[in-house]
Amino acid sequence: MESLPVIRPGAAADADAAHEIENLVWAPFHYEGDEVIEWDYDTALWVVAEDTRQIIATADGCLVDWDGDPRNLPPSWMEVLRRSSTADPAGRWASALGTSILPEHRGGGLGARMLVGLKDQATQRGMRGMLAPARPSARHSWPQMTLADYAALRLDDGRHADPWIRAHEAIGGHIIGWCERSLEVHAAHEVWERWAGYRLPSEGRCLFPRSIGWLELSGGQGCLTEDSIWILHPIDPDLVELLSRTRPDEIEERRSLLSPAEPQPSGSAI
Repeated sequence: MESLPVIRPGAAADADAAHEIENLVWAPFHYEGDEVIEWDYDTALWVVAEDTRQIIATADGCLVDWDGDPRNLPPSWMEVLRRSSTADPAGRWASALGTSILPEHRGGGLGARMLVGLKDQATQRGMRGMLAPARPSARHSWPQMTLADYAALRLDDGRHADPWIRAHEAIGGHIIGWCERSLEVHAAHEVWERWAGYRLPSEGRCLFPRSIGWLELSGGQGCLTEDSIWILHPIDPDLVELLSRTRPDEIEERRSLLSPAEPQPSGSAI
């Protein structure tokens, strides 16, 4: 019987291999875009998967500034990363950021195991929970659907229609919101053509290769955006119990449970 890859914490010696995997897995606009953010290894969550002593996958996360209220989620995946180096550990929230798996090792549940590895690290650090601005991997199949409707899209058996959201839910994650334009990349028109490998129209909107979002082209420039769906993986036992009161499709009910009640105005009738 073939053994499963080993999930372990990432180490400085793994950095080059992890970066090589990320560059192979992701399209150039993910790592050659207009904004470069320094990564803080001292506070990062980071796991790798090894198969016969070769790294085949990497997943990372960070601390995040959040008060636990779904109304105050960070405005984007990029903003989570921007704020990671200044996030206060006393806030007790972490966030997964990305999972990169070599193509030949996909489809066997490794992505979910990588998420569990990140959550284990967050648990060891005393976090209340782990957020994830999850990139809905099949979003490009329903490009005209609103993100709110996509977040609620379910199969007949009740599981989520999106494979990556489904993987999050299978290990205890709960949808608590969504974020349009979670990733935003700006570049010159000729750069987008280089990344695409073919000619693009000078104006207009198109789905871009290896992206889940739209590329808007105008005036010699292009802006690509991708959406995220916010997932919360509870760790604190009280939070686990609270979220267990809702079904997977009850997003608004879950948001209400997590949102503090608005204070009543002085003298108002109840």
